[in-house]
Amino acid sequence: MVDAARRRWIAGTLSLAGSAAAIGQVSCAKQAAVREVVRVREAVLGPGERITATNKFGTISMSYVSERERKFEFDGRTAIRKLIARPDRFMGMLGLYDPAGAWVFAPPKYRLMVEEAERHFDNYNQIYAALYESSAVVDWVYTGDGFVMGYDKVLPPPDHRVDFDTYTVDLYQFYLKGAKPTGLRGARDLAIRLERHTA
Repeated sequence: MVDAARRRWIAGTLSLAGSAAAIGQVSCAKQAAVREVVRVREAVLGPGERITATNKFGTISMSYVSERERKFEFDGRTAIRKLIARPDRFMGMLGLYDPAGAWVFAPPKYRLMVEEAERHFDNYNQIYAALYESSAVVDWVYTGDGFVMGYDKVLPPPDHRVDFDTYTVDLYQFYLKGAKPTGLRGARDLAIRLERHTA
């Protein structure tokens, strides 16, 4: 039988944990309210649109749910994520993102990091440099007119404490001086498909 002192200690610990969780929920609620005020600018997907891409990591689909929400289907998983609108440009981009860093008590079953934005360039050399810069990690799939998707999966190393897979999804529309580029080298138009559905 648990003695009175131990019962008090357990009750106090649970109370502190509950208070911390409540404070965390209030803080998260305030942050969410602030995020809702930020206007979504330069996102890529619109109502009724769904993008499917296949690369060496597999096939992924990303669908528009609402202005800030996207549905992902990948690796036998389905997830809907509410993304964050960027209030200011980061590396030249606005759009939406999710760093997937908001877990508190336990690690997730998997981590899904997302970025969706327009990217603006002054010349083709800048475009090819952008496609090359992460190509050692990300297998970019793109159309000749600059509809670009990157998808990769990182498994936890066997000797590491992290025991969940990490997925990264990057969706961009490239622009060249305000217009879509044409005839991009290395395009794989058959590996990436945009579907538009009307209600």
